[in-house]
Formats: sequence, C-alpha cells, structure tokens
Amino acid sequence: MDELTRECILYFQSKKGFHRLFSKMKNRYRSLGRVGGSVVITKPTDEERDVLEGFFQQSYRKQQTITISLERMDKILQNTRFSGVTLEDVLNGYFYHPIQTKAEEKSLKKEKEERLWGNIIEVYEGTFSGAWLRFIYHQRGAIFQLVSKMLEEDHDGIEGLLNAGNALPVFENKAERLAIFSTKMTKNPHYFDEGTTGNTILLSMARYFSNMNMNHEGENKKQDNYQTIVKNELLYRVGLMREDILNYTNIYGIHMKKDDGTMHEGGEGFIKENEPFQVSLLTLSKIKSAKIEGNVVYVVENSGVFSELVERTKYPRAIICTNGQLHLASLVLLDILYQEGYTLYYAGDFDPEGILIAQRLKHRYGKSLCLWRYTKKDYEKAMSNVRLTDTRLKKCKAIDVPELNQVKNLILESELAGYQESLIEDYLEDMERNSIS
Repeated sequence: MDELTRECILYFQSKKGFHRLFSKMKNRYRSLGRVGGSVVITKPTDEERDVLEGFFQQSYRKQQTITISLERMDKILQNTRFSGVTLEDVLNGYFYHPIQTKAEEKSLKKEKEERLWGNIIEVYEGTFSGAWLRFIYHQRGAIFQLVSKMLEEDHDGIEGLLNAGNALPVFENKAERLAIFSTKMTKNPHYFDEGTTGNTILLSMARYFSNMNMNHEGENKKQDNYQTIVKNELLYRVGLMREDILNYTNIYGIHMKKDDGTMHEGGEGFIKENEPFQVSLLTLSKIKSAKIEGNVVYVVENSGVFSELVERTKYPRAIICTNGQLHLASLVLLDILYQEGYTLYYAGDFDPEGILIAQRLKHRYGKSLCLWRYTKKDYEKAMSNVRLTDTRLKKCKAIDVPELNQVKNLILESELAGYQESLIEDYLEDMERNSIS
C-alpha cells in the first residue's frame, strides 16, 4: 500500500461519521463484487450529516434518509487531494484486511469442500460407507450438508460414523440390538437415539442400503414406497433392532425354521398344543424360513378377532394378528411368508387408519395379498355409530389402491367407522371354504 492510499484510509477512519457508510458500502461491494450500486443511511446523526455534506458538497440537513452512490463517491474522491486512490482501495484498507466478495467466499468454500470430500472418499473407497458418501455427494441434499459441516467441525465424529456404516451387522448376516451396536462403536449406548445426528446419518445409510438392494428383494420391494417405511424397519434391514422384545406379532399354525436349519422348538410346541404364539422381533431375527399347511395365510388387524378365529377354527390354519398397527415383527414375518410364495389374505377395520394399513400391505405385496371382506356389503355390516373427525377423514385422501376406493368413498360419505369384529362369522365361513369375498 502506498503512502497516499494509507493517508486516505486514515482520513476516513478518523471521522466517525463515515463508519456506517463504509460498513454499508462493504456489504454492497461483497454482494456485487465491484464498486457499484447505492447504499442508504437512515436517520443520519448530525456527525454523519456533517462529514457527508463536507465530502459531497451537498446539504443533507432536512433528509431522514441519505442515498449514496458508490460510483459517485469514487468519482468525487478523484477530485480531492487523494486523486489516484480508488474507493476499492479504501474499502480494502478501511477494515484492516482485503474484503472478500461473496463470489470469492463461495468459491473458496467450494474448493475447501471439494478437498475435504475428496480426501474422505479416497479413505473409504471400495467400502459400503465410501459408496454411500459418493451417493450423498452427488445428491447434494440435507445429509450432504450435514456431513459437510461435520467434515469441517467434527472430523473424528464423521469417521466414527463411517466406520459404523462399514460394521453394520447385516454384512455378517446377523442382527444386533441398536444400543449394543452403539456402545461397541462409540462407547455411548444412546449415540444413535432418535433425534441425534448419529441417528440421522445411520438412517440415511440404512435407506441407501435398502434402495441398493431393491432389485434383489422381489416384486413387493419394487412396489414399496420407501419414503413411508418406518424407521425401525430401515434399521432392521441393516441388522439393527431398536425394539426386539416389545416388538412382536401373534401367530397361529406357522412352522418356523431357524438359521441353523432346525425348527423353532417353542413354535412347534405351540402348534402341537393347538395354541397361538406371541413371537418377538428378536426371535424372528433368527428365523430363516416359515412353512404352513396349505397355501393361504390369514392376517387380521385386531387381537379379539384373531383369538376368536383361532378358537373357532381347526388346525391346519395359518393366522397372524398385526395388533392394530403394523409392527415391524409382523412385516418381517409376512416378508418371509411372501418369499415362500404363500398367498396373504388381509382383513382390518373400516376407518382411515385401518384402510391405510390395508393399502400399505397391498403396495408391499402386490398380487400376493388379497384384500379380505372390503366390499360395500361388508362395510355396511361392520358400520358402527362412531363418528370420525375431519382430521381422521382427511387421511383417506392418501388412499390410491383401486380395490379400496369404494370403501373409502363410503367412509367419507357416512363419516362412520366400521369394525371387523362384526364380520367374524363371515371370516369363519370364508376360511372353511378357503376363499374370500
């Protein structure tokens, strides 16, 4: 910096009335990348009015806002004793360091980002986590932004997560409790708890793994809407169980073969006693295949209906209860039975939540799942006096399965729920004939 430029900068710095003007000009220069545009000084102080009037040789006494053109200020500067010093020179010295334009800042940030990503991808090249990194790098979504921030601020943290990705239990064909896996990888059993950064990234990895393997999992997976898969299922697909004992389904008449090729003796005992069996996700994680007598599996939503059908039907019959909701344990067992080639008959309640469950199963299993007793006649028979709220009725808008349209419209018209308990005799009759209505 030459002496004249230094003197010019000191002149402006010595007069407090210029400070707000230079701060605003700095921001304008950063945005445009050049000296241009205008800035506005609102409610100027007397000191600001004095220095601006002196420099621009113009009265600002009565003005509550003063608009200053940067190009005009640059030109006027050339008519002072500081001729030859540009406004850009002054701006870069006024704040004691060169001003970085937003374009320059963005370019430098991108260069740093590319360098960090290039380094981490190189380290994990040829691994699952490396493939996931490349995927999110090209997607440039929210996960990309999260990982970019971690690369800058918590490099050890992201490396720990990438190591966890490469150590997922699914790669050893086993299942493990999430808290145990978390402790093993991070010494913190809650590191992957809901709402944490660890959980967000782990779910992203699990979703990537699921999508990566879609084409090898059957027609049902191709039809499944991956955006609606529950988080528990995503984790289970990579061998992690968030709830194993508390996540269960009730079954009757289903033979289960374990990974070692032997039959599940507990399940066989319940079949021998002609009793239903509550099977947990933990148990199902060790099941390789399932067999039934015949080719139809009856699936019902409500436990009371399940118990009634078990008591009033004779073995061999295969019946599953989803317990009002689609627990992961139910889906895991249904997936196994689907892969064995069995036909699934599903019956549930006639309310928005119930038909949404039916729709999800239809999307998931396609032609292998038959909707059981979903006609106008069945709804009218099951109709109750329970009036549905507008909030619940709005859920019906998500129904897009053609076989459910009639029931959906009837529910929207009557605004009344229907319950499958009223159809027990019809279910029993269908089971006896081994056909559905």
